[in-house]
Amino acid sequence: MSRPRKGLLIAACIALFAVGSVASLHVAAAAEPTSRPSHFDHRELASRALERHIRPGFRNLKRAFANLKASSAACTGESKFDFARLQPALRDAVLAWGRVAHLTFGPLVADNRYERIYFWIDRKGIGRRQIQRALTTRPEAYRDPEQLAKRSIAVQGLPAFERLITDAAPKDDDPAFRCAFLQAIAANLTGIAEDIDRAWSAAGDWGSAWLSPGPGSQHVLSQRETTFTLLRAILVQIDRVRDVELSRPIGMTAQRRVRSGPFALSGNTMPFLAARLSGLRDLLETGGLADEVEKAAAVAANLGAQPTAAIAQARFELKFVDGLSAKLAADPKFSLAEAPERAIALGFPLKTARVRIEEAF
Repeated sequence: MSRPRKGLLIAACIALFAVGSVASLHVAAAAEPTSRPSHFDHRELASRALERHIRPGFRNLKRAFANLKASSAACTGESKFDFARLQPALRDAVLAWGRVAHLTFGPLVADNRYERIYFWIDRKGIGRRQIQRALTTRPEAYRDPEQLAKRSIAVQGLPAFERLITDAAPKDDDPAFRCAFLQAIAANLTGIAEDIDRAWSAAGDWGSAWLSPGPGSQHVLSQRETTFTLLRAILVQIDRVRDVELSRPIGMTAQRRVRSGPFALSGNTMPFLAARLSGLRDLLETGGLADEVEKAAAVAANLGAQPTAAIAQARFELKFVDGLSAKLAADPKFSLAEAPERAIALGFPLKTARVRIEEAF
């Protein structure tokens, strides 16, 4: 593709992405209760989302992180150890994380767990500098998962693991330390996932509060609140994917420069985005948001046809971007930076889906 042609495509992507920027500013307002959800069976929705979406998603995350830990144990510290051998386990962990990264409430955000798993965007290169320094100074705390968990969030999550197996080693690199560092990160991540899974269990504080809220609850005051928590999650995270994670690799930044997307070092940007979109669609479908809109509309004649039509359109758009992103992720040669026109095919339907979901509620 010629440079002028590519420049025009990037400009077109930026223009189309910018269309929704003003609308994105009032996402928080969508989370405020309106009269419409009074017809919802809030407890049924909360139960379905918990059993079919939240718990399975975090169980899968725990499995993937445990697999990362087991795979890291093979890192023996031999001078010729091939760190690329850990790529498949990292990819599996990245995909599992992508499918639950939108659940930014409850135990995922307690104790900085979200940031400890996913420190991104690192605009100042803090993670890179701290990891390079650690590889040179080899602090003992970085060999111990419990001690590492108390250190900077930039050195204990998936991006740190990714950097350790992809970045060029310093001249005085010690493979044994690098292996111990990787093992500590993987064990720390496994512990975080186990804590989240435990909190969402029937005996956990969030698992019980989610289904039985009340004035005495430390987490959820009403069942109506759970509905708007799910709504807020899908709206805000659609914007996050579209306006941040997807836009950076095509140059939709303040300086109009192409920036690295999430997990770009390991070539997992598009697979991660596909997992993100799959997770958002699963919340809408399997999690029950779409079905509850249709059920509420069916029993409340005064709602009219608007909610049903709006949610049907949202379903169509998210199904489209889910399928397209999966196709792009399956192509090892695909790059958003090299084919920015694909961002139009993903970004515009995402904006439409968000607007329609907001209308339905």
